[in-house]
Parts: sequence; structure tokens; C-alpha cells
Amino acid sequence: MAKALYLVQPKITKIMEYKVDKPKNNEVLVKMLSASVCETDWKIFEGEVKVRYPRVMGHEGVGLVIEKGEEVRDLNEGDKVIIDPNVYDNTCPLCREGKFNLCIRGGLLGREYDGLLREYIVVPEYRAYKIPDSISIEVAPLIQPLSTVVHAHKLISIKPNYNVLILGLGVMGLMHVQLSKLQGANVIGVSRSDNKLKIARELGADLVIKPEEFNEVKIKELTNNELFDVIIDTTADPDLIRNSINVLRPGGTLLLFGISTNNLNLPMYDLYYKEVKIVTSRSSLPGDFLDAIRLVSNNKVKLERLVSKRISFWEIGDFQELRKGVEFRPIIFF
Repeated sequence: MAKALYLVQPKITKIMEYKVDKPKNNEVLVKMLSASVCETDWKIFEGEVKVRYPRVMGHEGVGLVIEKGEEVRDLNEGDKVIIDPNVYDNTCPLCREGKFNLCIRGGLLGREYDGLLREYIVVPEYRAYKIPDSISIEVAPLIQPLSTVVHAHKLISIKPNYNVLILGLGVMGLMHVQLSKLQGANVIGVSRSDNKLKIARELGADLVIKPEEFNEVKIKELTNNELFDVIIDTTADPDLIRNSINVLRPGGTLLLFGISTNNLNLPMYDLYYKEVKIVTSRSSLPGDFLDAIRLVSNNKVKLERLVSKRISFWEIGDFQELRKGVEFRPIIFF
């Protein structure tokens, strides 16, 4: 028997025992090493995103392969792996198109399926990606959210010298800053937090501003009277998104990356008049994980500054306490 953190009802968690299965055929048994907690986990905890209870929480995690099934070919015992939390059946029409993130019968660990905040988990080999020892387990779980940012950037076009505006500078926003700079863009970041503005500058943002400075006159002043080619929203803040369209150039792209269960009213005439391209993205694909691993291992994307708190799995106590004083991801060690 092993232990896991179960959400037994909204806002109530409990560490309980469960039976550890043996890996079959193409499966591997992974001993969890570390996991991170994101905004989706908080929404599930609060009950804003509904799940079937009890549910093991968590979907961003790294572990060690300790046993493998007979058909496993590319992974060995002792390999360190990042786990892909996307569950897909490989047979539905969207899977056959390679869109595993949109699988009709799929889901996410920690939401539709029991997640990663547990001592051991069995997963198919094709959803466990080997990572080099050079990537510390203190930041490795962040490869999963980075893979979603990589996926989103593949859906838009950022060219050298493009002006890119990033709304929100949490973990995802700061990843977008780094990827946009890698593509040669001029980047302005928007956040209410002085600390996040400071870190954004450290990670490459050319200019940083607070929301109260966010208006067409100020933006044109900062960009030599130019508008933005691409705007990336990570906040899901309706007012901020609507205002951003004023500074998006005709033919520009608006990437709605932030997640919310609320509705969004957009200025339809402005969108029509500017022929704006609106893009949404969901999760990531296997290739995005591999690209994310390469970016981190080659030191192209830095993750160390995106961790706020480190805690032992056995010291979690009240899950709600993890949020206090935290701007970025908490990392949990097993």
C-alpha cells in the first residue's frame, strides 16, 4: 500500500492509502520525486472545476522508473521521467489526426483521473518522457506547463522584431516572455506585482508596466507609436483583454491562453475592422514535451525563478495553506 493526497470534497483534502498496481505490457511503475501545484489544481480544490470525489490531486510531476512491463522498449529502471497528464485513447478521430490533447474520450490526471500527488503511479510508456539528470527535480515538474506554452506558440507566428504584449506575469506569462524573446520579439509585460515585473525584466522583457498604465496613449509612447503584432493573455481578465484590442495592430493575433469558466464579451466591430486572429490553445502534445525538455536542458528557458515554496509531501497538512504568500508554483517533494 502507498499514500496519496485525495480531495474528498471541495476544500477538504486527506492523505489516504491506495493499492499500487504492477505495470503491464507497455506500462512503467514510477516512484514520484516531485510535483508542482498550479491554478487548475486550486480551481479543482475550490470546487470551481468539478471532479468525481474522492480524487487524487495533481498533474505536474516527475518521478523515477522503478519497474517496467514486458513491452516497454525505450525506458529503463532508474530513468527520471516527466509524466504527461493527458489521458487519450489513441483511437478517436482526433487522436487519429494526432490531436491527442483534444481526445473525445480523454481527460487529465487530477481531474477526470487520479493524479500525481501520490507515492507511486503506473502510466503507459508513451506518456513518460525521459529527462536528463542536469534538470533538477526542484524545477522539473514545470516542464509540463512549459509544454503547454510551447504548444501555444506553435499555433501563432512571432517573427523577429515583432512587438509582443504579455498580459499577466505569473509562471505562464514568464514562460511566454522567454519563448517570445527566443523568437526575436520586443516584449512588454503587464502585471500588478512589482516582484513579477522585476523577474520579467531579468528573464528578457524589454519593458514592464502595471495595469493602470495600460492605455493606448501610454502604450504608443512606449513603443514609438507602434501597435502590437501579438498579444498573449494569461490572466483571463475580461477588462484587460478588451482594452488590449485597442493596441493590437490590424491583422494582429490575440492568443487567449488564460483559463476561466466565465464568459467574455469582446468588441465585435473592432475585431472585424482589424481582422484580428483569435487563437486558443489547450494543453500540449508529445512533441511539445520533447521540445520543452530540450529548451530547459539547453538553458534556453530558465525555471528556477518560477518556484515560490518547497515542501515535503508529508508536511502538506491543510492544502489551502500552500497558497499563502505564494506568487508562483509550490514544489512538493516525496
